[in-house]
Amino acid sequence: MAAWRVRPLEHTADVGYSIEADSRGELVHGCLAALLAHLGLKAPRFVEAGAGPGASTGPDSVEHIEVVADGDAEALVDALNEVLYLVQDQDFRPMTCAVQWAPGVLTLHLRGRYLASPRPLAAEIKAVTYHGVDVEESGGRWRARWIADV
Repeated sequence: MAAWRVRPLEHTADVGYSIEADSRGELVHGCLAALLAHLGLKAPRFVEAGAGPGASTGPDSVEHIEVVADGDAEALVDALNEVLYLVQDQDFRPMTCAVQWAPGVLTLHLRGRYLASPRPLAAEIKAVTYHGVDVEESGGRWRARWIADV
């Protein structure tokens, strides 16, 4: 069972999500799961930080996304947009995800495959926006809220 919970948000002409999790890493994984689900893709398997992106079982590729930002909300938006670029524009399909999130730096280690022949996605997202984005910790739980322009 996932350690995070995703709730769609109603927003005019856009899509939004509210994610709640036990840790910062699980929060990012939940956000990634929501982003990929909107595109019609499965969430990658979460791998504990420091374990690397997971064992390879074939001709996989590893992508490292490192975002340096002034705050958690900005780092989350920038990282999700980097993943969006890999998935929509480069036909990358992540299978595992490890997250490292230190103050000011968010790093994703994704293991997956580049498709030899592009396949259409169920939907498209133009970008995850800074409008309404929020990341906070309260009572030992992490929460994020973000909106994407479709």
